[in-house]
Parts: sequence; structure tokens; C-alpha cells
Amino acid sequence: MTAERVKECVAMMMIGDGVLGVLDPVRHMSLWERGPSWWRAMIDPFVRRPELTRCVGAAEALVGLWLASRQKAMPVGA
Repeated sequence: MTAERVKECVAMMMIGDGVLGVLDPVRHMSLWERGPSWWRAMIDPFVRRPELTRCVGAAEALVGLWLASRQKAMPVGA
């Protein structure tokens, strides 16, 4: 049961992060620009290319939805 809950939480985070990236890509990625130089170098292309961020965000949300759909519901009381 714990593994299923972890997968569900990961799916929810992916969906949320993906939707934020689609709706407001520059603001969303700008929040992640703090940190070591290697991290900033990884984030910068997404800040400068909002359409890339939107595409990656949409793909992330879709993968999150797919992952969530793969979880089996447990019967009540089980």
C-alpha cells in the first residue's frame, strides 16, 4: 500500500508542476533559478524559452495523469 501511495503522490506533483509550467512558464521557472551554477545553467533555457517549458510541462502533466491512472483502487476497509 505504501508504494501505491508514493506513486500517487509523485503523480500529483507531476500533474501540478506540469500545469504550472503550462500556465505561467516564466514565473514558474524563475522561482527555481536559485542555487549552484550547474543548477542555474539547467534552469536558464526553460526561463528563456517559455514555449519549451510549456511543452515539457504538458508532457509532465500527461505522464503524471498516466501514472495516476495506473494505480489500483483499494476496497474500503482493506
